[in-house]
Amino acid sequence: MRYRCRIDIVADILRAIVEEGPLLISEIASRANLPLDRARPLVEDLVYNGLLVYRSEERRYEATDRAYEWLELYRLLREVYDWRTPAYPTSIPR
Repeated sequence: MRYRCRIDIVADILRAIVEEGPLLISEIASRANLPLDRARPLVEDLVYNGLLVYRSEERRYEATDRAYEWLELYRLLREVYDWRTPAYPTSIPR
């Protein structure tokens, strides 16, 4: 099993909503491979930060334009920085 950092989990949540459209919290948890009790606070943080909007009449979460921008920046960062490199290099090239 691969451990994911918070940023990777957020990306999985946003990607699920962008790819499939507005989702219920249980669907988000399932698509992001998270237990419901861990997904709820993360989704609430994303709403608070303007990446998701909650549609109370449908009980579904929808991605905002900011979520699309965040995912693009995430993709670029992954492209530029190879996640397989050590977090703290033992020697710094000069």
